[in-house]
Amino acid sequence: MASSNPNGHTTKYAYLVENLQELVEELQASATDCFPTERELCEQYGVSRVTVRKALDELEKSGYIYRIQGKGAFVYQKKIQQTLFHLSSFSEDMHARQMSSGSRVLAVETISASSKIAEKLHVEEGSPVILLKRLRLANHVPMALETCHLIYPVGNIVKKHIVDNVSLYELIRKECGIKLVHAEQSIGVGLLEPWELSLFGKDVPSYSLQMTRQTFDENGRAVEFVESKYRGDQYSYHISIKTE
Repeated sequence: MASSNPNGHTTKYAYLVENLQELVEELQASATDCFPTERELCEQYGVSRVTVRKALDELEKSGYIYRIQGKGAFVYQKKIQQTLFHLSSFSEDMHARQMSSGSRVLAVETISASSKIAEKLHVEEGSPVILLKRLRLANHVPMALETCHLIYPVGNIVKKHIVDNVSLYELIRKECGIKLVHAEQSIGVGLLEPWELSLFGKDVPSYSLQMTRQTFDENGRAVEFVESKYRGDQYSYHISIKTE
């Protein structure tokens, strides 16, 4: 509810904040990112630039918008939420939300395992592993950057069959006869590098939701280690916790 002054009239600031919150919802519904400029808001609502800036500060603090210096304000779109109940692929997550999923293969090659990758895949350091880097899409919009390392026997088969818009987990099931049943997953936050930002398009904030996943098959063998960077303005995780 908007604030009121001692005379019972809604203050210009509170009125502006309330209307801008409604404007954000309208822009989210139309999938529009760009927010009106300070000058446009001053003219539309008949308030000073000081009042507009104060209202924008409030919206930014509350998570309605974000601002990029020299470019203006942008609306946070409603985030895609992944619920951590069971092991699922990005494609399965998107399909469960009635969204189309897609991928663009950026690189697929044989490399030598670093000490970190060797530890995650339970192989010898320097042994061959397959690197698969993909840009993941939701409703044709870039959503995540995945850097996946696969053990060589599995990855070498994947390397021969992987193309754009193919589910990796489905490919592993069909071509390798392997069912992935368990994963250890960690979630954090970080920054996107300039070249990574360029893959997501203009006006994307530089912070990201970062996830690592170590995935195992039915025999307890580590098959995959993936590091993903999700757009922080479009993606969130939901974890359901039960008491004993």
